[in-house]
Amino acid sequence: MHIAALQTYHFRNLADGAVSFSPELNLFVGPNGQGKTNLLEAMYCACFSKSFRTHRLEECVAYGEAEMRTACRVEREPLPRVLEVRLDRNGKELRLDGKAAGIDEFLATVSLLCITADHLRVITEGPEQRRRFFDGLIVLFWPEYLHELATYRRVVRQKNALLRAGEVVPAVLEPWNRRQVQTARPVVARRLEFLRLLESVGGRDRFSGEPFRVRYHPSLDADVLADEARALAVLEAHRVREQALQRSLYGPHLDRFDFYLDDRNVRHYASSGQKRGALLTVYLDVMDLFQQARGHLPVVLIDDVDMELDLPRIRTLLAALDRRAQLFLSSAKPELFQDLLPGRTVCRIDAGRVYNI
Repeated sequence: MHIAALQTYHFRNLADGAVSFSPELNLFVGPNGQGKTNLLEAMYCACFSKSFRTHRLEECVAYGEAEMRTACRVEREPLPRVLEVRLDRNGKELRLDGKAAGIDEFLATVSLLCITADHLRVITEGPEQRRRFFDGLIVLFWPEYLHELATYRRVVRQKNALLRAGEVVPAVLEPWNRRQVQTARPVVARRLEFLRLLESVGGRDRFSGEPFRVRYHPSLDADVLADEARALAVLEAHRVREQALQRSLYGPHLDRFDFYLDDRNVRHYASSGQKRGALLTVYLDVMDLFQQARGHLPVVLIDDVDMELDLPRIRTLLAALDRRAQLFLSSAKPELFQDLLPGRTVCRIDAGRVYNI
């Protein structure tokens, strides 16, 4: 499976038209601000229906325009498929082979893993960034998780709106607490299953060889969620505090993920190099796990990774992917890759246009 071509229309600064790709490695080079990240973003959007840079897809529409389209042709067995995302004043539309498609079917068409410089900083940032990071990896294995997560978030937003409206009697809040417990259950179950699978292929840092693991700390344990009456009692016990703060204080939206290297929290005790290595270890473990589950690797996008990684780590990452996955790599420093990527497809991006070198 690989992405054969990308077609864009009014997507940021990209020139309208189509670009074809190699089924192996594609390196996009050029100074900053020319459109390298925009190209990868358009590909990601065509496959996932969202951006890896912004929550507002409207920001992807070219300046002065009212609509945009981005589409990928995916070569896969038994037949190729075309994924397309359209956005105009009426909203977003997903199309698969020219026909309207639901989000689950859309996401199941191609598997894509995106690594960005922002992702490489999730260890040093707050727990929300790590939740988003792992939720994105989980969707790679179970596309339906995106729907489960969105359903839970919608319930929490509605409950929070009720809490902000003023004092709420237990009889009014109880149905929302019950719905929160019901929708939280599959989210926590997916996260636990994912980490169980991740531990089955990992256990060691890929660079130092030290013991490594990711720990998940749900604010409502799975055994509590399994007993609905018990879970409701926990939420009811904190009703007054939730009303005072006007927000839900328990559930998957507040769960924590932490990285541990030799039983020490990476965020607090590791060097910057160890932090980068720990995150790349997760990526490499995920790729091995995906290979075991699907028999192939996902398509991999790496945006400006040389901004955060040193040459040895870049070398390790590329060696793990070499000829095993279709790879899209952008960089403002092509000289770093001359010895690492001989004879591969290299394109220059200049003012949103792609040129073969």
